[in-house]
Amino acid sequence: MFEVRPCADQDEYARAIGAIGQYFNPPPSEEFFERWAQTLPHDRMHAAFEQEQIVGGAGAFPFELSVPGGSLPCAGVTAVGVHPTHRRRGVLRSMMDTQLRDVHERGEPIAALWASEETSHTSGMRSRRCPSPPARPASSRPKRPVGCSRPSTTPCGVSVPA
Repeated sequence: MFEVRPCADQDEYARAIGAIGQYFNPPPSEEFFERWAQTLPHDRMHAAFEQEQIVGGAGAFPFELSVPGGSLPCAGVTAVGVHPTHRRRGVLRSMMDTQLRDVHERGEPIAALWASEETSHTSGMRSRRCPSPPARPASSRPKRPVGCSRPSTTPCGVSVPA
């Protein structure tokens, strides 16, 4: 099983962020991690350990979220990632369980995540799987070639016009 706990020092912090940072080039510099630590303290960056190796990380910025009548403390979930060698083994679930318990203990009633995937727009995945509404009227869209077919709905349940 995995041990999940807040990062104890700058080295663990960098390796935990590296679980998501491995997908971006070039690798972050030491200066990058020092700047991040100013707004995302070590104790808010959780690392998943398998023995001594960090195999995942999940952070939570301290925020105030505007709500009707005022604002509330909010954990801004960020930098969540698991090394490809450890996917589908419960690492992410363990990190999220630990992180949400920590958020609750801090008195933050809300945890928010703006999910993104860098490759979704550049690879065309979004257009194939979860298309945005057409940018122009349907009548001006190019006609589909004869014999071209696709399912009437995408995996995310969006209807695809014929």
